[in-house]
Amino acid sequence: MFVNKVIYKRACIICERRYFYMFDEFKENFKESASRFFVLENLVLAGMLCALGIVITTVTGMLPILPRYMKLGLGSVAKRCIGYLLGPAVSIGTAFVMDIVGYMMNPSSGTFFIGFTINEMLAGFIYGVAFYNKKLTIKRVLVANIIVMVLCNLFINTALMEYMGYGKFTVLISSRFIKNMIMLPVNTLVFFMLEPAMTYIKTRMRSVKKLEAINKAKNTER
Repeated sequence: MFVNKVIYKRACIICERRYFYMFDEFKENFKESASRFFVLENLVLAGMLCALGIVITTVTGMLPILPRYMKLGLGSVAKRCIGYLLGPAVSIGTAFVMDIVGYMMNPSSGTFFIGFTINEMLAGFIYGVAFYNKKLTIKRVLVANIIVMVLCNLFINTALMEYMGYGKFTVLISSRFIKNMIMLPVNTLVFFMLEPAMTYIKTRMRSVKKLEAINKAKNTER
């Protein structure tokens, strides 16, 4: 009994330390990402990826054979790239811009509702937290995509569609589940295959080199 209590206490201490470490890491990454808004190089890169995502989303959204709730989600690849390169703060901002500008470019895609925009921002935030300053593995990409698929695409988005009058939740989610299951491996493989190109871009970015030098100096002081 005593041994079990000791093991339990040690496990609690380890979990608590792990939790605080993850929170500190998240806080530093978010702060670093927010600072990228003030660097022209980062804004240009975010703008280019944002424009690419808008074009892809607009083109796929114009496909006449697919209703709104079955539209392809290839434009989200741009959000994943922004999350990996520029972090959660920037990916939230660009997700907002992509949704607003994307609707303005293709208003026939459906009725605008701020709830959809906030949901896109949540997805961008998740991608930023999952990928920024992290080593990309197929497992990490797959897990992040599953979280966004279940939370944002299947539940929140479908609930918002029911609220907007596109149909019943149970009817919509069955069709959307099939589409999301088809797109899950596609989005995962497409993004993972872009990893060498994104790594090259990251190594060429001046702001990244400056941040690495600052972090190295901080570690040396410690």
